[in-house]
Amino acid sequence: MRLYALGYVKESYADAVVEREQILPTGLPLGREDSIAIPHTDPKHVLRSGVALATLTAPIMFANMEEPDEVVSVGTVFLLAIDDKDKQISTLQQIMETIQNPAALDSLKQARTFDDIRTIIG
Repeated sequence: MRLYALGYVKESYADAVVEREQILPTGLPLGREDSIAIPHTDPKHVLRSGVALATLTAPIMFANMEEPDEVVSVGTVFLLAIDDKDKQISTLQQIMETIQNPAALDSLKQARTFDDIRTIIG
């Protein structure tokens, strides 16, 4: 995993994200062709904060955070590695604000650089 290779997370991070996703899913339906997911885990698995953004060429299924027995087709994944619970909440809020704007979400899918993403998210 790239976050691990770059020193953002501990070796335990990936398993912890999967474990949390099984208990508290993060697939978020947006009422459009594809939805998003925001998987994350406890800060104890994080060495330094970062966000990995994946815009998928083919959607994958995530459990719906609102109705865990349902699945949603996810085309964009924000994988959070946040080293502080308060920062985790504010980062989630910032992402939620961004995805409420369909044009911003479409722009994220077209983003190719970190600066592009930073400009869109703010």
